[in-house]
Amino acid sequence: MIEVLGEKEFDPAQLDDETIQRILGEYLSQSVFQEIVEEVGGSWASGTVTSTPEAEGALLETIRAVVEVNLGPRLEGKGNIVQADVRQLMRETINEVWATWEAYGE
Repeated sequence: MIEVLGEKEFDPAQLDDETIQRILGEYLSQSVFQEIVEEVGGSWASGTVTSTPEAEGALLETIRAVVEVNLGPRLEGKGNIVQADVRQLMRETINEVWATWEAYGE
């Protein structure tokens, strides 16, 4: 939540739909990032000390962009989102990130 709200004191009364969507987007981005890093496994270890953080940063920004494009339309007008929706969105995001990442290398 610090990524979205910054260091200011958390006030639940200040949560509006946009802020909730940004929090959910960041949560999904971090979750998808973690999932992809786990899928990649030891291949990050073959990078250099400087290239691995750069690649991870680029990957996280790619994930954030994919989540932003996919999440907004899905949450539009929805009062709540169920766990099955989150799982489905995560899987679709992972697939799209892999496709985008692979195309980036070509």
